[in-house]
Amino acid sequence: MTPKISCLTVTRDRSWFLKRAVEGFLNQTWPSKELVVVPDGRATNRSWVFEYVKSLRRKNIRAVMPKPGCSLGELRNYAVGAADGDVVCNWDDDNIYHPERLKTQYEGMREAEVSFSFIRDYFHLFEDTREIYIVRQDRARGAGTFMHEHSPLVKYDSIDRNEETALLKNILENKQVHYLEDRPYVYVRVYHGANAWGRAYHLPYGTAFGKDLPMEKLAELVSKLPDAVPERMELRLDDGSRLKVERGRLEV
Repeated sequence: MTPKISCLTVTRDRSWFLKRAVEGFLNQTWPSKELVVVPDGRATNRSWVFEYVKSLRRKNIRAVMPKPGCSLGELRNYAVGAADGDVVCNWDDDNIYHPERLKTQYEGMREAEVSFSFIRDYFHLFEDTREIYIVRQDRARGAGTFMHEHSPLVKYDSIDRNEETALLKNILENKQVHYLEDRPYVYVRVYHGANAWGRAYHLPYGTAFGKDLPMEKLAELVSKLPDAVPERMELRLDDGSRLKVERGRLEV
C-alpha cells in the first residue's frame, strides 16, 4: 500500500505565498497525500484561509484552527497532531516545490531504511535580485526540508524562532538520517524580504557550489527547476561567475 504523506503548512498573512504552495502541492506526482494548513496572524487572515481552502473543494486539503497567540513551534506541533498520514513533510508556504519533491525524498528515505530525511542540496532564490544559487548544506539546518515518519515523539519547542533547534539536534545525534543530494531542483528556498530571518541570515546559508560541475550538468539542473521560479534569473556560482537563465534554459 502506498503510504500517505501529510504536508504541513503554517501560514500568516501571506495569501500569495499560500496559493503558490497549494499549487505546488497539487502538482505533486505522489498519489496518496494531504495538505494540512494552519493559519496564524490576524483574524481576517485566518478567516480568509478557511474560506480559500473551502473554495478549493479538495478532500485532501484542509485547514485546522489553533487557538490564537500560539508560537511558531506550537503551530508546527498542532499541524503534526492534525496530520493523519504515515509520513509528515514540512511544506513552508513561501518556498517552491518540484512536482516530484515528495516522491524523490520519500523514496530516498525508504531506500535508506531510516525514519528522518532532509534535502541537502537545493536551489536558493533571492526574488529581489533574481539571483539563484545551488546550495549544499553540511548538515540539517532548519525545518524547511524535514520529512519523517509520523510520530508523537516529534516535538518542536514552543518559541517563535529556532523552534526546531533542539529537535533536530536530538535527531542528528541519536538517529540515522537520510540526506537527499544531487537533485537541488526538487526544492527551491526563497528569500523574499518578509522571511522570519533577514537577508544577512540567508546569504551564508549553506555553501554555494557549481563551478566544478560540467556546463551540461548545470544546464540539466536548471532545466528541471519548477515552473514557479522567475522566467529570467542569474545563476551565481561559488567562483563568483554569473550565468543567465531564461525560461529554464542556461545561456552560455
